[in-house]
Amino acid sequence: MFLRSKLRESGVHELIAFDKDLQYMHTFNRGKRIASGLAAAWQNQNRYAAARNIVHGALATDQILSGSEKTFGNSCDDYAQVKRKTS
Repeated sequence: MFLRSKLRESGVHELIAFDKDLQYMHTFNRGKRIASGLAAAWQNQNRYAAARNIVHGALATDQILSGSEKTFGNSCDDYAQVKRKTS
């Protein structure tokens, strides 16, 4: 996030465009994780069982991968903390 804010603040058109491309890829990958989870749920159970958990998991992963100003412990702790925030 720090790097992305520096890209936006640079005032250089190419760097600002690069930041927008990063945001697009980030959003695309989030959607891909959600779609993959929902597809697996449908294939395994012929219904969208636990769809809310699938979406929350994708959002938690997204938040962890995007980084934050606060440094957490291990990835299991990160996931649990983000999951509590999104519940």
